Amino acid sequence: MFPLTKMSLTNKGKAVVVADVNGFPKHAEEVYTKGHLSNGRHAKIKMTTGDYLVVVKRRGDDITSNYYQLNDELLVKVPYAELLELSHYAAVEKSKIYHCREAVFIKT
Repeated sequence: MFPLTKMSLTNKGKAVVVADVNGFPKHAEEVYTKGHLSNGRHAKIKMTTGDYLVVVKRRGDDITSNYYQLNDELLVKVPYAELLELSHYAAVEKSKIYHCREAVFIKT
């Protein structure tokens, strides 16, 4: 799905990925490849109750991760669970992409 380890071209990065209730990628309604959204929010993904949001901030090898679950239209911070391992890995790898130029962890 993505490379095992991508050499980082930058010392710091931030990434946000959306996972379904089972921790797998969700289908993107739209993927932005041109214009101002292509270097920011890369895909439009509809979240439903039970879906997860994985937020990773990286500075060198120091990684801070936060996990949120959508419950009744409210994002609630939750602890790490094994089912989020793939989405966590995707977010870390995405944080290494210079200027984060592509959508990562989406079902096409």
